[in-house]
Amino acid sequence: MQSSWSQYHPQYGLCANHYILIFMVRVALVLVSLLLCGSPAWAGGVGDADAGVARLNAGDAAAAIELFTRAIQSGELTPERLALTYHHRGMAFHKEGQAGRAILDYTTALWNKNLPRNFRPRSLNNRGLSFESINDFNSAMRDYNLALRLNDDYAEAYSNRGNLHRRFGRHTEAIADYDMALRNGHPQPKYVLVWQGISLEGLGKRREAMDAFRRALALDPDFKLARSHLERLEASQSLDGVLGRRKAAARPVPAPVVLTANPGEQAKAVTSELTAAPWTPPAPKMPAIVKTPPAPPPAPATVAREEGLVLRPAIDEQAKGLQALPAVLKTKEDTIISTPSPPKLVPAAIPAVAPKTVPAEPANGEGGSDTAYALQLGSFKTEELAIKGWTKVLKSAGDLVGGLSRKVEATSLPDRGPVYRLYAEALPDRDAALGLCRTLRDKGVPCFVVRR
Repeated sequence: MQSSWSQYHPQYGLCANHYILIFMVRVALVLVSLLLCGSPAWAGGVGDADAGVARLNAGDAAAAIELFTRAIQSGELTPERLALTYHHRGMAFHKEGQAGRAILDYTTALWNKNLPRNFRPRSLNNRGLSFESINDFNSAMRDYNLALRLNDDYAEAYSNRGNLHRRFGRHTEAIADYDMALRNGHPQPKYVLVWQGISLEGLGKRREAMDAFRRALALDPDFKLARSHLERLEASQSLDGVLGRRKAAARPVPAPVVLTANPGEQAKAVTSELTAAPWTPPAPKMPAIVKTPPAPPPAPATVAREEGLVLRPAIDEQAKGLQALPAVLKTKEDTIISTPSPPKLVPAAIPAVAPKTVPAEPANGEGGSDTAYALQLGSFKTEELAIKGWTKVLKSAGDLVGGLSRKVEATSLPDRGPVYRLYAEALPDRDAALGLCRTLRDKGVPCFVVRR
């Protein structure tokens, strides 16, 4: 007697085998989908870096920061790719409004000798924007100058430096920089023309300013910012004519000339000359590298954000397979990180007391998971003075150290007795610690890197 159910009913046995086959195919499809569409953590450091660039270009800066951080901590990136990832994470931090962290990442990228040479001017220009956003205008001007020294046809750096000149009322220098930005193919020339018109108006050259606004409208007839400036000047001019208060033209009308800022040594002119400007700029003057700190005027000019454009770093496509082109800046101004020097200890007679350690406070930002490196910010007689020292550091450089943890440790020195050392921790790696320490010393904060 047969015992197989399928043999009693061959048609049902065939159906049972068919269902088993379908089940196995479905299991295989699920496994393949998990492999192809699994968690991004499976992608590795290089995959996370590529995904971070894609998210940054898509406008999702927060997700880009998470992916870049994971790629940096993976330890799988080549030195060149690591430098590029720091550069792009700095752009994401800037877009998120975290200027201090953006400055730290740009500095780390610049300190890395494997950062491709064509990225160095971009990192300097973008770091200048971050410095400007925290009102550190001296550092911003220095970075724009260095960027133009490395790439003398960098249109965005010219326009950014021109905006900084205009902010402090240096309209002649601003106009020269705007001219160079236009000559070298700025991606948004209509904004540069409006900024140039504002500087011309600041010099009292209303006729030339209106010409600049008209040229901006010729590029974009719906550009409201240029139209509002032009209509205001035209209304003022008409009112002067009606009231009979127009000043007689005591000097001949200048012939139309081509804008120039004597770019023979400072910049390369683009092939398409800007010949549509019927106005005379100031005497030809090379945009000089500004070495003296800008002195703030009583009433700064309107910033670019109030004029219709929010400045931000340009999104760079992270090219794969770039050859490392080490470029070490040779001049003193070009040095990104300087060798740290220990702070001077002030001898004082203090009665012996039992040393005690103040427990570390929880991090108030994303300080990283690696506690191997910290910044020593001073050595004090008492714990209270150390805490006051931390408060002073926050006032002068809170944007840079606000994301780190404060720690005060007591120790005893043979010649001084008990002292209290102030630390800020933790930093992701040695390069990041050195970069931040150099920036703090530029702001007058004593600092050197210690290994924990």
